[in-house]
Amino acid sequence: MNRLLRMILPLLVVGALGGALPAAAGPAPPENVSGALASLGMSAPRERLSAPEFRLFTPDGAEGRLADYRGKLVVLNFWATWCGPCVTEMPALEAVWNTYREAGLVVLAINVDRGRLKAVRQFVARRGLSFPVLLDPTGETRKGYEVAALPVTYLIGRDGRFMGKSLGAREWNGAAQMAAFESLLAAP
Repeated sequence: MNRLLRMILPLLVVGALGGALPAAAGPAPPENVSGALASLGMSAPRERLSAPEFRLFTPDGAEGRLADYRGKLVVLNFWATWCGPCVTEMPALEAVWNTYREAGLVVLAINVDRGRLKAVRQFVARRGLSFPVLLDPTGETRKGYEVAALPVTYLIGRDGRFMGKSLGAREWNGAAQMAAFESLLAAP
């Protein structure tokens, strides 16, 4: 119950403050999806609420919105250049992106550095990251997703609803994790 409250309560607060939450939630994920989420070290919500929409920009100034990825499985990662665990998991997220992007999975990283555009550009270039990176310089998106520590990763289903959440760095590209992504991509 505590896990559920930690995942849903912040979203309800966002809704009360004017965030974009749906009137109704979807059903809990099927058992095979729950097993995949467990392999990824993610907790699943009891009810699948819609993820709040956002409009952010890449380090090069292109616009990016969550709605742009509707119909895809989205691994939404909040990170910063100064966060050691965030830096540690970036190569694994890049491997997941390179392996499954053609199958309908998107790794979308939201950087929460403030006023450090040059540092973010250098970080992305130096590490050869090719997945989409968006900037949240005001912290509004981070607040909307109730991110209090880094890294935080959400899994958002093809329908735009939350499937899972993890706190802390993960080995996203281990054998069990890659099998979990394959299972999730194969699910309807």
